[in-house]
Parts: sequence; structure tokens; C-alpha cells
Amino acid sequence: MNIKFLKKIWVINYILISFFIFGCKKNTNQIKKPEKIPSLEILYNSAFNLYEEGDWKSSIQLYQKVETRYSFSEWAPRATLMIIYMQYETSNYLNALENIEKFKKLYPTNKNVEYVDFIKGLIFYEQVNVVSKDQTYTQAALNQFRKVINDYPDTIYAIESKYKIDLLNEQLAGKEMYIARYYMRKSKWVSAIKRLNTVLAKYETTIYSEEALHR
Repeated sequence: MNIKFLKKIWVINYILISFFIFGCKKNTNQIKKPEKIPSLEILYNSAFNLYEEGDWKSSIQLYQKVETRYSFSEWAPRATLMIIYMQYETSNYLNALENIEKFKKLYPTNKNVEYVDFIKGLIFYEQVNVVSKDQTYTQAALNQFRKVINDYPDTIYAIESKYKIDLLNEQLAGKEMYIARYYMRKSKWVSAIKRLNTVLAKYETTIYSEEALHR
């Protein structure tokens, strides 16, 4: 057999073996050891300790692990509640709303559903604009607090919702008065009177009713 041919075969085999060995090493390096799952007690307590220390970002991450790894335990909904609370307190409203909907879907009979419904109202309430701007969040908060009062009438959340509704009505009355004053400056009296009548009809208990009647 030709020596040159044998050398070529050897070189080819050497290259193939090298590729195989390199590939095996590479794959070995890519294989990750399974993450050790702490016990539920350790995981939850660690999350709570981080919460108390003010490291809420890390706390949320651990509570999320409680949700996924111990989803059938009684501590999973508690973890979600803690996540909702921290997201609300840090103005992470979009994620808080997503977790509220998740909580209500997964745990519809949980005793804390009334709490998450109230927090949902607070999320809208915190985003209410000044009277000169759009009042979409004002109306959303109003609707949500009415739902809380209707669904949970004998709770502390219903009492607090009534107080918030009074403030929201002041806001909406202020919006109507703001528009009425604008129409008056433009001498559009019919449009102005319609707005003033709205204040008197819908928001007669607010601070704007006297001004509306006077104008």
C-alpha cells in the first residue's frame, strides 16, 4: 500500500478523533449540574429575611421559586401575595396586576382574594392624574373599589374603599368643573351649563357643588 496514502488515512483519522475528543469535552463543559432545591421552609424563610432586610428584588426571586417548586403547597399563594405587595410598593404596577390576575385564577377561593382586589384598586388609584388630564385611572379605580364594597361589604377593605370613592368623586367633579370653566372662558354657555349640571347631579356632596350652583 502506498505510504503517502497511509499517511493521509492516519491524518484523517487523527483529525476525526481530535474533533470527537474536543466535542466530548465541550459537551461535558456544557452539562450543568442540577440546581439543588432548598427545602420549602429554608426557601420561604430566606425570601422573608431578604424582604425584611430591604433586598426586595432578591426576595421576589426566591418567592417566585416557592411558587414554581412548591406550587401545590399552602405557601405558594402566600409567596404570590408577598410578590404582589412588594411590586405594588415599588410602583411596579404592570407586574403586580399580572400577579393579581394569576392569584385570582389559581386560588379563586383563597381568603385573601379580597385583599388582592383591594390592591388592584389601589394600583389604579396611585396612577390618577391631575384634573386637567385624562381620568381613565380615576374611573378604573372607582369601578374596582365599588366591586370591593359589593363583593366584600363587611371587611376593612370595604370601609377603606368607601373613603377612596369619596376622594375619587372629588377628582371627577374637579374634572367637570375644569371643563366647565374652560367653556365659560370661551363663552360656550350651553356646554358649560351641561358640565355644571353634571356636578350638581352626580357629585352634589363634593366641594365643587357650591361653585357649580353659583356659576
